[in-house]
Amino acid sequence: MFLLSPGNRTFHVTPRGFAGDNIFDEIPVDWVANLTLLHIASETRGVVHAVSETWSPRTFGELLQSLTDDEQRLDVVFTEDRSREQCPVAKLFNFTSRDWNFEAERSRQFIDVDGPLSVDVSNIDLDVYDRVRRLKVKRDVEQARKATKAKL
Repeated sequence: MFLLSPGNRTFHVTPRGFAGDNIFDEIPVDWVANLTLLHIASETRGVVHAVSETWSPRTFGELLQSLTDDEQRLDVVFTEDRSREQCPVAKLFNFTSRDWNFEAERSRQFIDVDGPLSVDVSNIDLDVYDRVRRLKVKRDVEQARKATKAKL
């Protein structure tokens, strides 16, 4: 969505923060499923959070940086001026300008679990993971653009 959003790329900074320093709590759904199954198997009771703290905590600014490559530059503006209109993506994803801080205390016990439900990320190069994912999304976006243009 960031790559597709033309024009305005203005985001309000977090009330206590600076430009993009808020945690962007993004984690893969299969990782969440594994963590959920591990909690079920251990008969965990109560609220648990599957959050980036145990995956790969990164800020919103770091996420935007990962979307940038030599071919496309994201001209993002962070502002404290709440009267300035945010970009459509910021409006849709209101959390990009919030500072959420969830803790995963109850999930840390599973970090060293091996096997098909492993949530260990020590053997994953997260930069490569992001780059591969970004390139796939970029390819899909270009195919969708071509298909749309062909219909016009």
